[in-house]
Amino acid sequence: MKVSCVIICLASFLRAFGSFSQPQDFKGVFYVKNRVNQKGVEILDVKDVFFKSTNGTFILKDCDGKIKNKESIHLKKAILRANLQTGPIDVCDVNDQSQSRVGKHLIPLEIILENQFSFYFEDGSGNAFKLSGDTLSFIPVAKEVSSSGMYSGGTKKSVVLSENNRIMVIRNFRRTIHSSPLRPCEGIREKGKIAVSYAQLGEEREYCGAETKHWQRFKKKLKDLLNQ
Repeated sequence: MKVSCVIICLASFLRAFGSFSQPQDFKGVFYVKNRVNQKGVEILDVKDVFFKSTNGTFILKDCDGKIKNKESIHLKKAILRANLQTGPIDVCDVNDQSQSRVGKHLIPLEIILENQFSFYFEDGSGNAFKLSGDTLSFIPVAKEVSSSGMYSGGTKKSVVLSENNRIMVIRNFRRTIHSSPLRPCEGIREKGKIAVSYAQLGEEREYCGAETKHWQRFKKKLKDLLNQ
């Protein structure tokens, strides 16, 4: 009797929540097409996002709103970090599964578009680090524009990053910006403060704030890559 209860309860749980995998990295391309409902009818005003990779092609279930504009990622190559799940696809409310398609799908956790992410990080001394595509650059402050008129940041340099290093830099940047209390820049930046701007798919953001230990660690990692 107890075994039957466990089996029934487990089946109910899987119907509601689905079965999960550990987060995985999928490399491939997004594409968007009209939704086809449970009856095979195409719905022209509702779009589904799919991701085609070497692991297979999967529909995305984006309950957290990771994708702001579906059309903007159509045919974009990317590294997608996601959970592969089997269960209800169409609804996020576990109490309302009656009208949902059921099957394998991806829960997106992080999206790194190929050559679509860039950032510009200027430290408290005015030295800048820039990522554009797969190129990481260091742009030192010149003596004549430094606050003291005496300080020079060194020599300008650039390196082309491997795909793994580019992904590592972007992930470190995102972790750092989420760990530090920055605010939107307003007017002239205070002396010793950092400025950070980044862009993806045409969306640009700019922040200012203190050079915390998180940014200092991030800066060291960038310097290590530039000096390899």
